[in-house]
Amino acid sequence: GINAEYGKQWYQRRVRGVLNYYTNYYYKSNLRIWHSEAWLSAQLRCAAGLWLASGVTFPLTFSSPYKAIHDNAPVKQVDIPSTTGHFGILPNHVPTIAILLPGIVAITTEAGEVQKFFVSSGTATIHADSTVQILAERSVASKIST
Repeated sequence: GINAEYGKQWYQRRVRGVLNYYTNYYYKSNLRIWHSEAWLSAQLRCAAGLWLASGVTFPLTFSSPYKAIHDNAPVKQVDIPSTTGHFGILPNHVPTIAILLPGIVAITTEAGEVQKFFVSSGTATIHADSTVQILAERSVASKIST
């Protein structure tokens, strides 16, 4: 087996200071333990906040059978409840097709205002060109503030 000292030397030879500056690493037995999950979560939240502040938007089409709520409107972020979990959509999101569960869809507009809608079910499609389509069976503007 590889002992901890050998692992530490190998790591330092490969990285040469660049990752040492950005990461905290510890060696316990033969395992390299990286930052805690809480630290990574905080970094991701910070990155998402900077992205939202940058003014980058993507076009959103959000409609139900009875009306179109947004038709290619520029938005900064959309949060949706899906069968794979509640997730947020930012510009350049990986192309995805999701089935909506009953819940709140939160839309952050270009001006930074958050609009919330209750949806009963439907689909969300994220295209490779960053366009997003949300087709809800029923949607109602929500007055819930969180």
